[in-house]
Amino acid sequence: MVTKSVRLDEVENILSKPFVDGALIGSEWSTVEPSEGNYDWSIIDQYLEIVKSKGKKATLVVIAGKSIPEWVYAKGVKTWNWVDHKGQSVTYPNPTDPKFYELWIDFVKALGQKYANDSSISQVNICGGTGALCGLRFYELPPDWDPNIIVEQWKKIVDTYVMAFPNTNLFFEVHTTKGQGLQLSEQMMSYNNSKYGNKIGPFEDFLSTTAPQSELASTIKKWGPQTDKGWCAFQQARAQGPDLNTAYSHGYNDIGCKYFEIYKTDLQNPAYDPIHQKWHDLIWGE
Repeated sequence: MVTKSVRLDEVENILSKPFVDGALIGSEWSTVEPSEGNYDWSIIDQYLEIVKSKGKKATLVVIAGKSIPEWVYAKGVKTWNWVDHKGQSVTYPNPTDPKFYELWIDFVKALGQKYANDSSISQVNICGGTGALCGLRFYELPPDWDPNIIVEQWKKIVDTYVMAFPNTNLFFEVHTTKGQGLQLSEQMMSYNNSKYGNKIGPFEDFLSTTAPQSELASTIKKWGPQTDKGWCAFQQARAQGPDLNTAYSHGYNDIGCKYFEIYKTDLQNPAYDPIHQKWHDLIWGE
């Protein structure tokens, strides 16, 4: 449940369900740090209070991606422009510019100072990409981009998250990258696992009755519990309705994950409550 799409009262009602163990609390960099060094944690704090009042847990995510504060560009971060699928001009930070990563790392440190000791937060999603949302996911990339530079900067981001949240599990989103397939994600998960073991688990947000398939599913398996290297997590791709049962089975039985972020549409429909309860009991009743 991402905060900007779920009202406070909706979160409270959903968290009251016995098969819901917590909520995804998300915000954007431009919202939380509207000007350099000035933080507004109020949105995150509002939802955390509800989570705590229900005795549940939270996953925390602050997205860089599409929500870069304007002051970042004023600091001299290089930009590049491209035209999206709607024919609209888009400006993003250049993903190979070290200055962008320096500023984001400063923010992650502040995020850890604020929330590392909050026992209601059990997972944090590693973000910091200059593309869409989190992980190595880009709509487009500059023609002269260097994958080695991006990997080296991402290693610094991972190190910063680990230092900022020493006692909290971390997600790393696994995605294909244009022209690279899963090569960059594989490099990063190899780094994550060799240096930090099962503290960092692979995360994928395309779970459905059949997705992820083939190569992407094998990457989740490779770095997840089926090879005893750690744990893994999923977010649904869309509202599943009656197919929830098959989607759960694909994520749990086929791939081995136990963490599922379910869209509010499927959580608010009482007709699906038995499906959620069944899988909650199966997964956590082992």
